Amino acid sequence: RQSKPRPCSSMSRTRPNILITGTPGTGKSTLSALVAERTGLAHVDIGKLVAAKGLHEGRDDDLDCFIIDEDRVCDALEEQLSAGGNVVDHHSCEWFPERWFDLVLVLRTDNTVLYDRLQERSYSVRKVQENVQCEIMQVILEEARESYPEQIVREIQSDTEEHMENNLAQILQWLQQWTPSRPSPLLDPLDALTGGKGGNGCSGACYSGALFWCLLPAQVFSSFFFLACGAPGHRFSLALIVVP
Repeated sequence: RQSKPRPCSSMSRTRPNILITGTPGTGKSTLSALVAERTGLAHVDIGKLVAAKGLHEGRDDDLDCFIIDEDRVCDALEEQLSAGGNVVDHHSCEWFPERWFDLVLVLRTDNTVLYDRLQERSYSVRKVQENVQCEIMQVILEEARESYPEQIVREIQSDTEEHMENNLAQILQWLQQWTPSRPSPLLDPLDALTGGKGGNGCSGACYSGALFWCLLPAQVFSSFFFLACGAPGHRFSLALIVVP
C-alpha cells in the first residue's frame, strides 16, 4: 500500500508498539490480551476493529471473513500507533507502516496442533486447509521478514500453555529494557527464546549429539559422534564423525 508520508519514529514515542502476528489459530489474541493485561499496553485486535467500525469492503463468503480496507484501517490507527503503547494483533502484517512497530513477533504452531485448533473453531474444510498450508509455507513469517527490519522480527513457538507463559515472560523482559533512544536492545531478552536469530527457539539450528565409545580394535577407530541438526518442526540431518 502507498501510505501517506507522516514523520514518526520510536524516538517520538514514550512506550513501544508490538505487533503479534501469525496464522489464525497460533494464539495471537490470547498472547496479546495477556501482554496488555500485564503491561497496560492497549490491545488492538484488528479483526474486532474492522467489524466494529466497518473498515471493510464487504465479506468474502467463501472464507467467511471481511475484506479489509487496509487504507482506512491505517488511517484510523495512525494517531494511536504514532503515540505508542500498543500491542497489535492480526494474522497479516505486510500492509502496516514499518515505522509503527518496535517488535514484530510471528507465532508458529505445529501443524497437527494448528489443525485441531482450527477444527474446534468450526472452520470450513477449505478454511482449515488453507490456513494449515499457510503455516507450512511460512507465509506470515516471510511477510514479516520482507516488511520489517531483521533485528525486530522474532519467530516464536506457540504450541502449549508453557510456550505461552514463556513467551509472555520474554516480552515483559524486553519491555523493561526498551527505551526510545535504544528501541532494539543489543542484549535482547527475546534472544533467550529465539537463540538470537529470530528462529524457532534455536539459533539457526539446534544441536544434540551422543558420543559412543566402541569396543573395536583401536586401529579401526576409537569413537564416533552422531550430530543431529535442525529446528523444531523442520527436518533433521545426521552426521557421523569418525575419530581415529
